[in-house]
Amino acid sequence: MKASLLKLFREQNIRLNSKLTKTSLSYSLIYPIGYCGVDVTTHDAKSLKAAFSHHRVFSLLGQDDWPLYQDFLYSENLVVIGGFRGSCLPRMLVKSRIKRIHVYEPIYEFAKNISMDDKIEVFREAVGEFPGTRPFFVADDYSRFADLERSDVSVASKRIEVIVVDVLTVSTRLSGNWTLFMNCEGVEYEILRNLFSYLDKSKISPPSAIIFQSHRVGEFPLSELYRTREILSSRYTDLLAFDWAWDIWYLKDKLS
Repeated sequence: MKASLLKLFREQNIRLNSKLTKTSLSYSLIYPIGYCGVDVTTHDAKSLKAAFSHHRVFSLLGQDDWPLYQDFLYSENLVVIGGFRGSCLPRMLVKSRIKRIHVYEPIYEFAKNISMDDKIEVFREAVGEFPGTRPFFVADDYSRFADLERSDVSVASKRIEVIVVDVLTVSTRLSGNWTLFMNCEGVEYEILRNLFSYLDKSKISPPSAIIFQSHRVGEFPLSELYRTREILSSRYTDLLAFDWAWDIWYLKDKLS
């Protein structure tokens, strides 16, 4: 991937963080007019940040509106951790460069709704640092689930034991370059620590891109997020870093 293309990506998708709350930067500079299907020109960064902090920003931005589906981010293998109901997969299936998609979704009620395709293989497993079994909480209506470490799991009531595999197991099922895509309700930090422990030991090949949704975990959630980004920065370039929304990181070795 040429640096010029990454530069363009960065320019078109300016990172939103706490510093932007003090600016009058037009939101249209971050997402072009009509990109979300709404007129965003009246929303400056401060108002959008305030809306996001109250969980209203997704009335303007759904998952498909984030720059998650740029072609260059994807390799021949795609690992999706937290498949939920497969809402992200239709956009990925049409990408010719993706030859194989491994989806990790431990909850049957979610996994059964993932569309089957020759490219897709669904693993009824969670991914974590310690292989074995692990309890998850699931909402009564199966609208969501959360790991025990989440700070807001009280909204869920059913406790389910799921099978857990680590990143090494995930990687042994792949052949060739891969991209990691995660929306796994707070376990992303643990998975990334596990990934880097194996990278440091040269036991696996690094994903060319890492895309994840960040969640609040533990007593100091922002520290956890920033600590994870610091670890990522040793090998990856951040293309997008929006607290409690999406992070996109690209392997530095691919920049030349």
